Amino acid sequence: MKYIALLFVTVAALTATACSSANESASATHTTFPNENLLLSVEQFASEMLAENTVIIDTRTSDSAFTASRIPGAIYFHSRRDLNDPDAAVEFFMVGPQAFEAMMRELGIHNDSRILLYDEGDNLGSARLFYALEYFGYEGYVALLDGGKKAWVHAEMAVASGTPDEHLMGTFTSRVREDRVCDVRAVMAAAENPNQIVFDVRSADEFDGTDVRAAQGGHIPGAVHLEWREVLQDGDIPFFRSFEEIRVLYASLGITPDKEVIPHCHTNVRGSHAYFTLRLMGYDSVRPYEGSWAEFGNL
Repeated sequence: MKYIALLFVTVAALTATACSSANESASATHTTFPNENLLLSVEQFASEMLAENTVIIDTRTSDSAFTASRIPGAIYFHSRRDLNDPDAAVEFFMVGPQAFEAMMRELGIHNDSRILLYDEGDNLGSARLFYALEYFGYEGYVALLDGGKKAWVHAEMAVASGTPDEHLMGTFTSRVREDRVCDVRAVMAAAENPNQIVFDVRSADEFDGTDVRAAQGGHIPGAVHLEWREVLQDGDIPFFRSFEEIRVLYASLGITPDKEVIPHCHTNVRGSHAYFTLRLMGYDSVRPYEGSWAEFGNL
């Protein structure tokens, strides 16, 4: 796997100049984020691939797409499917610590691994796994590719296909962080607390009750709303907006770094994207509501 990455970076370096003009129309603008190490450009991602003990994970929704074309050295994990507990009382609720631990070991992850994540482009899949890793106590280096596979292809970087190389089992051990999650009781209490923000990142139609996906429509009383995708740029490649653009969006809703923020959606996949964005923005206290509207809307 290592030799593939080395070959790839060599090719990338040779083509960087030729590709620069093609990239002028689609670029990432995230150099001023407080936690900018969490979000990598294509060039940064390619460089980080060379580090020892690095695991690259493709979190797209299609394993056939992975087989056909992927970033060299990547392994596959369908985060939006495999992280769901089929036995949970709430639809699409996160798996427990033992199940997550087993999955990460299957991927070859250790507690000190360096993890690079990417998906189709909007980082929904990558952010879901990012949240799970932090919730289950991973404290090592993990970063997402801004613009995902779309950005990689646009930059004319090398890709691999076919069956991936075998990898060894990992030794990851889960340690649940209760400060990274909250339940329905905490959400209800937060609605009355000026130091906490209940942050709904579903669509406007879901928020106002026009689009009903549970026993009832609407939103949690006191919640503020901004659809998750508003932090992404318009265009073919969904790069993140700049720090200042997102800061202004959040500040207009009272979502400031001094508050504890509780993001959620319907199943906390989009909520996990908001979790990642808030972490990227330097927010220290972010506790997603894992049950989200799939639970609250059915109370």
